[in-house]
Amino acid sequence: FAAFLMGNYDAGGRSVQFQKMNIKENQFGFHFLDRWRAAPKLTLNLGLRYEYYPLATRDSLGKGLERYDPETNMMLLGGLGDVPRNIGASTSKTYFAPRLGAAYEINPKTVIRGGFGITFDPYPITRELRGTYPSEISWQQWSDNSFVPAGTFQEGIGNRCCPDVSQGRIPIPGDVAARFIGPEMLKRGMIQSWNFTVERKLPGSFLASLAYVGNNTRNMWTGINHQAVSLCDPTPGVTGGGQSYDAVCNRLPLDEKWGRSANTTQLQGLLSSHYNSLQVTLDRHFEKGLYVKFAYTYSKAIDMSGLWGAWDAPMFSGPGYLEHNRGMGDEDRRHVMRLAYVWELPFGAGRKFANSNRVVRAVVGGWQLNGIVSRWSGLPHTLTADNKLHAPGNAQTVDQVGSINRTGELGPGTNYYEQSSFVLPPDVDLLLPDGSVVEGQARFGTTGRNIAVYGPGHTNLDASLFRNIKLSERFGLQFRAESLNFTNTPNWGNGDDFDDSCGQTGSSNQCGGSFLRVGNARGHRIFRFGL
Repeated sequence: FAAFLMGNYDAGGRSVQFQKMNIKENQFGFHFLDRWRAAPKLTLNLGLRYEYYPLATRDSLGKGLERYDPETNMMLLGGLGDVPRNIGASTSKTYFAPRLGAAYEINPKTVIRGGFGITFDPYPITRELRGTYPSEISWQQWSDNSFVPAGTFQEGIGNRCCPDVSQGRIPIPGDVAARFIGPEMLKRGMIQSWNFTVERKLPGSFLASLAYVGNNTRNMWTGINHQAVSLCDPTPGVTGGGQSYDAVCNRLPLDEKWGRSANTTQLQGLLSSHYNSLQVTLDRHFEKGLYVKFAYTYSKAIDMSGLWGAWDAPMFSGPGYLEHNRGMGDEDRRHVMRLAYVWELPFGAGRKFANSNRVVRAVVGGWQLNGIVSRWSGLPHTLTADNKLHAPGNAQTVDQVGSINRTGELGPGTNYYEQSSFVLPPDVDLLLPDGSVVEGQARFGTTGRNIAVYGPGHTNLDASLFRNIKLSERFGLQFRAESLNFTNTPNWGNGDDFDDSCGQTGSSNQCGGSFLRVGNARGHRIFRFGL
């Protein structure tokens, strides 16, 4: 408050919309489909989809997008000066997506189904380029500490606007982030999906199915942070004991060459994923007072980035380190089981038992049991270390020095996995391409993203008891007793409640403390009644 009275401020910022920020993007799709009864027992569904995604354009300046040039530290403005409107980028005109489905009736109770299809990711590029420099220019000023102001009211916040865009090439300040597409073909994600299913009608009006379902994805979009690129690619380091490691060269070319400190992210389709599953279902439509639906999936998902923020840079975002991201998917629950049921008890009026005596009907008639049983396994984890890498956009993980041993212990003071299998990565001597050695440099850990360290699973039962009472021809009464988490089973944490960050213990590199501990649980039993 005293600093404020003296005309000083701790932080200030300004944002200038330098040009109209609208981006126009067209998407075209044509789909041809035919259903063909090829034989009395064979039906085919044949389809072909063609999609075209022209390069997006702006609504102002030269009408094209922008591109950062790391060779000159300039932003190129499409359509201005000698910069082509498409900034050297292009999109594919060959997005053909076939689809094939088939159903074959072996006999009146058994059917085989199968299918294959290709889908292209329609995610719009406009979302990620809507505020790039110089369409919007923003900056902030911060004080170094509580005793040094960021500036004074008399001086103001300062003015960085606006660059001369007439030549189509403008310098970009080092502390302003850049997001751009490169002078190349902009790849768009392609998803190949397939399935094979056997359906069989069983006694008791049950319908069972056994299916294999999978997909393969490639060229999914991501952001590669050029600020994380080192002068040398990951190079075998020189360490004691005859070991060599992939190490990060702690030098940043954009920083050293141009003084850039902000993220410099190029958008491109570089990620891949795989999913394979065995799926079993057992269904019984509501008949004679009983409904059952059962589903079980055993699956494995492998990918290179999380589900949210398709354009966010992955955990290891340097171009030379992209493969470090390959691991289990963030949502890789190996086992998932669901069972739902509705059972009208066979007692009372109109039912099989106790339907003749009025008193008995009034006591035992009209009851209904309902429930949903769920069981799923835990999620994988990335075991991180104290990040000493001088490479923005990259994470440092732990070294694995022993087999992964799960104790299964939950709660304070226990560890779900043994800590002794992991240590912090020791510093290494780095061998540079010119043959010189830099001593004591941080390196990547030997573990990657989402390794086979899974959090605890969970079992849950939601159950209810209904009573339907017939009052008259027009009026009825229903009593409900419902319970969520009927067994009062705790739901042990998989996210923030699972400590997957290794902290150094003493002078050694051993992981200790709450590392690999599941300390908290959530969930409680709830009863509710209705009439």
